[in-house]
Amino acid sequence: MQTKYHNAPALFIFETFCCLFVETLLVILNSTELTDEFNKNWHKIAPFALGYQEGEDSNMEATNDIRRYYFGTNPVGLETRDNLTNMFSDRNFFQCTKNAALLHARFSPVHMYYFTQVSVRFF
Repeated sequence: MQTKYHNAPALFIFETFCCLFVETLLVILNSTELTDEFNKNWHKIAPFALGYQEGEDSNMEATNDIRRYYFGTNPVGLETRDNLTNMFSDRNFFQCTKNAALLHARFSPVHMYYFTQVSVRFF
């Protein structure tokens, strides 16, 4: 049986700063024990927290690149809370939205909007 679909355009919208993780991240950031654990065991925690696996021969290349991209040489902590929020938002929202848009674009026009203005009101 062949599936029929309408060739309708799709609109994908996402924003720079996603507030859905803020409360969870504040629990981590307000605990010296948890931030110390995050910093000391980055190579174990990051792949688990971000939902990926390093290849056996990779030397943790992706994990090192992620750390460098989001934090540079700074530790995970209150001073880098926006970096941590962006890291989780990018992985859990931006990447998934991009993948869905690319898949949909094989069949219909796609319009993606990326909002960078931070709202003063969260819903």
